[in-house]
Amino acid sequence: MPSDLHEVLNRLLDRMTPALTEDLDLKIKAYGSTTQEREDLEKRGALAPFNLGFLL
Repeated sequence: MPSDLHEVLNRLLDRMTPALTEDLDLKIKAYGSTTQEREDLEKRGALAPFNLGFLL
């Protein structure tokens, strides 16, 4: 389970990224969160979801 610090930093980055890319006149494409599943990790479960975005 993620720690409180992990969640605080995650939300901070979620809020800073659009503001920073707008100030720097950069285009960004956000994809939300995704969960990666791998056959070799079946015993441990899937990797944790993460937010994904690309600078264009």
